Amino acid sequence: MSSDTDTVADPVSIDQTKDFDKEGKKPCLVVLTGTEAGRVIPLLPGSHTIGRTLDTGIVIPHSSVSRHHAEIIVRGLDRVFVKDLGSTNGTRVNGKPLPNSEPRPLQPDDRIRLSKRVILKFSMQDQIESALQDGLYTSAMRDGLTGAFNKRFLLERLEEEFAHASRHQRPLALLVLDIDKFKRVNDTYGHAAGDQVLVTISELIHASLRTEDIFARYGGEEFVILMRETELKTATNVAERIRTCIAAEQTDFEGTPIRVTVSIGVTAMPPVRVGSTMELFVRADRLLYQAKQTGRNKTCPEVAQET
Repeated sequence: MSSDTDTVADPVSIDQTKDFDKEGKKPCLVVLTGTEAGRVIPLLPGSHTIGRTLDTGIVIPHSSVSRHHAEIIVRGLDRVFVKDLGSTNGTRVNGKPLPNSEPRPLQPDDRIRLSKRVILKFSMQDQIESALQDGLYTSAMRDGLTGAFNKRFLLERLEEEFAHASRHQRPLALLVLDIDKFKRVNDTYGHAAGDQVLVTISELIHASLRTEDIFARYGGEEFVILMRETELKTATNVAERIRTCIAAEQTDFEGTPIRVTVSIGVTAMPPVRVGSTMELFVRADRLLYQAKQTGRNKTCPEVAQET
């Protein structure tokens, strides 16, 4: 048998890749910690870079993960390797550090530690196991009605993104959005109609955002959008696009058209300087209240830099 390094360097052959089309267990990574705990990442033949940025094949959006942290190399069902890419915190398998750039073969249930707070498990799962795991993961992080992230997921990601933005002096924007006079919709048309309005608005917002933006239902008719690497002006433009899009749309419920508007508060660092995620959220919430008090169907952004 060839060495690990020679094995990794070999091209993927037809005989190796055809196993991935059969029913049965297939290689994957399972996230064990953090906001994405339970997430299943299928591993197809080839090379997969793990990192914090969107240009990686496997994105782990945690500040302790390097931009290009590690690499998973898949050459067959029983030929899967991992190697570190010179990451800041290093990569460990079952507690043992990986030498830089040297691939290590993986066995089922091996634990890959990218940092103290990010641990993955290499696993072999069939379709039923993967579907079950994915369902548990989705129910733990998503709102059942709208498909938006839930409050718990938002708050954990907000802490992570705030820490990263503060440490590296990077921009971070937060939008808090509320449907105007939503109680009137429920009282007039019923709660089923109100639910349909929430679904319609969520779909419109999803379509207006980038892949990396975090869109969450905070509670009732209130939503929050977290935008990393985004300055105040850009976040305000996004908020205005969302507001006008929602105002122009209607929800058809059992033949009845229902129109609603939203009010949005927008804050960002910079220009604000805050010491905690709570302070940042309170600022956005106050701006939302200002939009409500001054006529609704408005976007109220930060207007001055704090000193």
